[in-house]
Amino acid sequence: MYKNISRCSIILLSAIAFVLILSLFLYFFIDNVHVTRTFFFPGRNGNLSGETRRLPHKKTKETEIQQFVEELILGPIDINHNRLIPEDTRLLTVMYRHKNTVYLDFSADFVVHDKSMLLNAQQMVSGIKKNITYNFPFVKHIIVAVNGEQLHVE
Repeated sequence: MYKNISRCSIILLSAIAFVLILSLFLYFFIDNVHVTRTFFFPGRNGNLSGETRRLPHKKTKETEIQQFVEELILGPIDINHNRLIPEDTRLLTVMYRHKNTVYLDFSADFVVHDKSMLLNAQQMVSGIKKNITYNFPFVKHIIVAVNGEQLHVE
């Protein structure tokens, strides 16, 4: 009887070890539920520098871009970075059309904000475009609007 318990224990421990190894393999090598994105924020010297985040994978390109821009609005994690978009800004609309154009519509807080923002509208739009084209290379054109009115910054 002692041999049966020992054999059962070995089989049970082997099964547990197999399941553990399989789950670790699936966790590290087959992670389809997250994507890695790089966010560029202005640093202390004024240049854009990146920080990486893992975001949940979304089903459509439009919802992926929307999630990315909403994370961009939340701001940097690194204390050496500054905000790219004012804190109170809301993303009103995201549209991905014509296989390469993204339309972003922000609330008025994008251009009417307190003086703590170090960037002007042109620099913010430029930073947003860099972020989106870097993370979504299929996007060729980005149209930024505030309350439905297209921003014309050069």
